[in-house]
Amino acid sequence: MGGGGVRGEPRWIAAVRCSLREHRLLEGCRTLLVGVSGGADSVALLTALRRICGDGPPKLIAAHLDHRIRGRVAERDAAFVRRFARRIGVACVVGRRDVPAIARRRGLSLEAAARVARLEWFATVARRVGADRVALAHTRDDQAETVLLRLLRGAGAEGLSAMSRDTVVQGLRIVRPLLEVSREEVREGLTAEGLPWREDASNRDLRHVRNRIRFRLLPAVEREVARNVRVTLARAAEILAAEDALLAVLTRRAMRRRLKRRQLIVEGWGRMPLAIQRRVVRLWLRSVGVPDSALTWAVTESVRGIASTGGDQRLTLAGGWRISVESGRLRALRAQTDRRCCTGWRAVRFRLPGVVRPAGANFELEAVADRGWRTVGEHGIGRLPATAWIARGTGREVLTVRRWRPGDAYRPLGAPGTAKLSDVFTNEKTPREVRARWPVVLQGREIIWLPGYRVAEAAKVKHPRAPSWRLTLRRRLERQGEATIVGDCGRKSGRERNS
Repeated sequence: MGGGGVRGEPRWIAAVRCSLREHRLLEGCRTLLVGVSGGADSVALLTALRRICGDGPPKLIAAHLDHRIRGRVAERDAAFVRRFARRIGVACVVGRRDVPAIARRRGLSLEAAARVARLEWFATVARRVGADRVALAHTRDDQAETVLLRLLRGAGAEGLSAMSRDTVVQGLRIVRPLLEVSREEVREGLTAEGLPWREDASNRDLRHVRNRIRFRLLPAVEREVARNVRVTLARAAEILAAEDALLAVLTRRAMRRRLKRRQLIVEGWGRMPLAIQRRVVRLWLRSVGVPDSALTWAVTESVRGIASTGGDQRLTLAGGWRISVESGRLRALRAQTDRRCCTGWRAVRFRLPGVVRPAGANFELEAVADRGWRTVGEHGIGRLPATAWIARGTGREVLTVRRWRPGDAYRPLGAPGTAKLSDVFTNEKTPREVRARWPVVLQGREIIWLPGYRVAEAAKVKHPRAPSWRLTLRRRLERQGEATIVGDCGRKSGRERNS
């Protein structure tokens, strides 16, 4: 790839060359996918990269996706991209995705579904051809429109920093070398070079909010307020991106200090700056699986509020998420998963060795003959898998697995006396939702193991080489049916009666 500018080179190509060099967008890249819709911007990007990179590295591959929205017109777009790529000596791959079907299935707008489809398809193609990254043809005008659109929707610095030149989205590295170039410069440059492009009529459809910003709002601001508003908005995005990067580092540090077993310690919460509080809430909610679409201003402030207030509180979010503060920790649990793990199932007895899968439960318990025990990290009550070792006798032992009950008690290994399970749950800061569904393992009438915690003193393995049973409670992936017992070597040894 060329280092400096080339004498007499068009400004838009020189700007791409400068961006690639200054921001090291293609450093170490061997194969580059270039998203090409057939429009002026993407044709300009592919042309610029071909002239700058030559025969590589990186090797260029034009990637065009038919969204199955525009019928025959879309087919002609795909044919145009194939011809243009062949004309300038670049390999080309064309794919199809049914975007309207994706929108219906996922409850998205056509625009959102199209973005999702493109990202997923680019990622698939990149893996197939071994591409290091994907280049997209967003211009300075696209950046300005995005900033204004997000501002009107109430975004903070994270959202207003808009599109980055170099970012990773869902594991896919994306570069945008055209962000310093205006849409007008692109079209003037292509016209001067005699290069063709395709016009997408949907880009002028005023039913789309972005198009109303592009053709109505921004021109009005340029006429009435600021002629250089697009440049100003793009510059603001640049400033905010740098500040957002700094805040992101401070947020990760703050969250690491407070995070324990996917829960946030709220002691001293109010001493954090307000901006960091909000960011920690959003980062934590993302980390436990709450989707970005649910991270509204109202949700962020509600969760931040209960963390600030302290005391045992609960909050229910859209999508079945329950957020609570219990024993000084902020916890998240998806309500619809509460029923999946262990509620609604009945106790089951089984002979060892074997595997038991209680009907209606989303876990399985396996017992395997072993010797001694091994030290394993504490999984914590409520987290799977959980493993423990118990003493093995000379006969065919029978164990029972059932839900815990109020009043249950046992003597944990190393404890001076008997402990109520309710007290153990409280001391371990186990959420109420987990307690309601958590199993215990019994031998006869005695509890010998609380999964995620300790085995009973009476069931301990007394010597490092003594015969033992290794018990493992893990998530069950099979379809739930009646309780089955699987014997040695995976052979079904029959069905046990629920007790």
